[in-house]
Amino acid sequence: MAAEARRTLILLGTQTPDLQGSMLRYGDLLEQALRLVESDWTVRRVNLAPSLDELNKVPPPFRSMLHHWKVWRAARGLNPEDADVVHVLDGSHAYLTNVFSEFQTVVTSHDLIPYHQIQRGQGKAPSYPARWVISHSCKGLARADALVAVSARTRGDLIEALDLSPQRISVSHPPLAPQWFSASSRNPEGFVLHVGNDAFYKNRMGVVRIFSQMTVDPEIRLVLAGPPPSSELTTLVDQLGLTDRVHFRVDPSDEELAALYATAGLFLFPSLQEGYGWPPLEASAMGCPVVATDVGGIREVLGGEGPWYGASQEKELAALCSQVMLDPVLRAARVAQYGEAVKKLSLESTARNLLEIYDALSWSEENR
Repeated sequence: MAAEARRTLILLGTQTPDLQGSMLRYGDLLEQALRLVESDWTVRRVNLAPSLDELNKVPPPFRSMLHHWKVWRAARGLNPEDADVVHVLDGSHAYLTNVFSEFQTVVTSHDLIPYHQIQRGQGKAPSYPARWVISHSCKGLARADALVAVSARTRGDLIEALDLSPQRISVSHPPLAPQWFSASSRNPEGFVLHVGNDAFYKNRMGVVRIFSQMTVDPEIRLVLAGPPPSSELTTLVDQLGLTDRVHFRVDPSDEELAALYATAGLFLFPSLQEGYGWPPLEASAMGCPVVATDVGGIREVLGGEGPWYGASQEKELAALCSQVMLDPVLRAARVAQYGEAVKKLSLESTARNLLEIYDALSWSEENR
């Protein structure tokens, strides 16, 4: 492809635009970041996903396959002359690299949790169609010209599990939205907060069990922000006698979430697995003390000082939560350390990291 004064980058989204989610947020942040930093790239945002109305026209069991089929068809309509580099924002759609053989491609891998569900039997077993998509997406990651891993943990996973070349994989921690750094001052009310969905690795059941073992004021509440609780979760709450102390905030907006971060006395995040882990980083940016497990990019960003525990060490996690809530010196130290650490997650830093990757690919193409 001939060199031009300005080059075109397509940020390629595959998440249904009517549904807010982490992949849409990731795309929003990357687009915002790349428009902040001066470069010779023209940034286009393209979303291939069908609308929610389209998906709702078919029975629920078939919606996932319809989604992937629509994305695939839309991808085939992209003209190679439209872009110098295509960046697929969600590695679970990396099968698209098979369509983009005439493009230079970058794919962001957020995690390999679905792959591990198959290989290790973790969580609910994926359906046969889902297994097909997972398998072809793993092959698609190998075909990409460059890969972005959201954490060193994810990069290591790509190398170890999929035997991918380390030279092709760059680590770029996703940025935090500026709103988390410019929020109003904190006014803690002393409750424990968790933000996450019902996926097995988010470990909402573990959150409740850890909370039940904390040795703090028996009036302290636990707030779980996310989707409505499963029947298993509400049953556990009842069995532990916590019905009056556990509250659910269903699908809070960003404004409501900011208010929760600002008033929580502690943020608890005992995930089993993560590719990255946005919520504890957002909480840290807002000055909320965090206790999290050593998964994904959380420890990479927040720093090595601990102690750090695994999700199975619920007694130790409960003791650490109690200590952080009861010891103002320890709490202040963690808030200061983690708050300083997340400042590096800026839009500008992310843009510069990605531009280096795009520039290297474009230079390679021009000199073939």
